[in-house]
Amino acid sequence: MTKKVQLTDTENLAAGALGGIMETLIQMPLITYKVAANGVLERMVTGGDRKLNDAEKIITAMGAGSISALLYSPVDLLVIQQQKLNLGLWPTISHISREHGALMLMRGFNACVVREAIYTAGYLGIAPIAKDQLQANYEYWKQNDLGAAIVGSCIGGTIAAMLTHPVDTAKTCMQGDLEGANYKNARSAVPQIHEKGGIGALYKGGLARTARLCGAFFIINNVIDMASKLKGSYFA
Repeated sequence: MTKKVQLTDTENLAAGALGGIMETLIQMPLITYKVAANGVLERMVTGGDRKLNDAEKIITAMGAGSISALLYSPVDLLVIQQQKLNLGLWPTISHISREHGALMLMRGFNACVVREAIYTAGYLGIAPIAKDQLQANYEYWKQNDLGAAIVGSCIGGTIAAMLTHPVDTAKTCMQGDLEGANYKNARSAVPQIHEKGGIGALYKGGLARTARLCGAFFIINNVIDMASKLKGSYFA
């Protein structure tokens, strides 16, 4: 009989951060699509001749996140249903389309829009803004770019995790219940989950996810900074 290992809070945080880094590297093609959408929205807002202010950074990031839900929502649903049905990707798509119609692949889309809008605002808006504010107002952080990036990423990741975790929990329950037998939609799923397990049920796994987002935000913003520097060097 396999003995279940209980991790400490510190170990959970470390595992979550490491998971966030690995997940980010795996999802980099999808993240690139989101960053590209953000770039298009930035140019629409500024005309390409000025920098975004802080409010505009958050708004354009939320817009890019909302657009990305067109891709993320069906991907999330397919991952959940593959695990539930124990089928490969194409058999899962075929099964869902045959039993429920192709539009069922977009079940949970509205909740995914909310999650991705806030999530993207976290790493393309809040995290870099927090870093900039630290370096603009404190000499210590001005001399410690890496530390400012870590703290900014943790601020953005924590805010994003706290705001999106209940929505993501409801979306996951909804996408696992294609028939709608227990969860009609994400809006009704939130009070149902709360009624069954309290606020803890809505934030189950929240600590690890917060650590994962902090690690992911740090990686993403460093990759973006590196890309910007390379662009400036070769295309100036």
